Amino acid sequence: MHGTEDEIRIMVVEGPSSNHPSSNKSVVVLPVSAKSLKRDLLAWYRDRPDFRGLRNRDSHGARLYQSSGPEFSVDSSLQFRQVDAKALAEEIGMLEEKIEQEKAEALEHENYEVVDVLTKLSGPVQELQGEAVLLSIDDVTDNKYKLEDRKRRIAEELHQATSTKRIERLRAEYVEVRDGVSEIVKESGNDIEKRQLQEIISHEHVFINTNSAQRMDEHISKLRGLQFQILMRSPDFLTGWFRSLVTKRETFNDQVQAKNLIEAGKQHIEGEDFDRLLEVNRRLFSLLPEREQESRHAPLYRDQLTCV
Repeated sequence: MHGTEDEIRIMVVEGPSSNHPSSNKSVVVLPVSAKSLKRDLLAWYRDRPDFRGLRNRDSHGARLYQSSGPEFSVDSSLQFRQVDAKALAEEIGMLEEKIEQEKAEALEHENYEVVDVLTKLSGPVQELQGEAVLLSIDDVTDNKYKLEDRKRRIAEELHQATSTKRIERLRAEYVEVRDGVSEIVKESGNDIEKRQLQEIISHEHVFINTNSAQRMDEHISKLRGLQFQILMRSPDFLTGWFRSLVTKRETFNDQVQAKNLIEAGKQHIEGEDFDRLLEVNRRLFSLLPEREQESRHAPLYRDQLTCV
């Protein structure tokens, strides 16, 4: 993206780390022009920046480091709690989408109490979006700050309505995944993998009672990683995964590449070259639309695309 008109916006917020960022108070937005980059940022890095430099309220600059390669910096006199009218409208739009997503998920799990709360939030957020659209980009009144405060309160209500139920679901998912992985490790795991499982379980009493969905997700991902590490040695699993991917052939983003990979996969199965079949499976999975990669049964594969 370097050399283009694109821009990275680093949104700094203040509040509990367990909150969703949109429910915390906006402190400052640091824009980084793509023209200032010396090379493209990797897609995964854009979502996981190693951000350092903004340490206190007296800071006048921030510096962002890539894990490898050159750094770039933002050096300017920062006025804290900046609210950009355009960015605010976009954030409100994303909040509305989030409410609808959470409502659909609550309906799926028959959490009608949560559905009622989210339905009541839909009206205010739509009203908020209408008011944000009317803001001029160079608005100098305090209207945008008032709108940002209202957006934050709605986001906080959303977080409060959904966080408890989500934690409960994650706890149930953790137990389900842990029990499944324990069976696989017992049957097919080596000594190292058995120690890895024991290490995760030994810390269970700490994170199983946490109110942080992120920490629960992290430990579930560790278990899935261990599960995949063992399953990838199974020809039956790799063959089944390949056949499952083939059923989605019409959804692949690059049909020509997918066709070639499918033919290669068939040859690898026939020749019992399962190391190459694993690589084919990973490449096919990466060609799926994002909604397919984010589906209920996809995390096992998605988390491991670049692992082992």
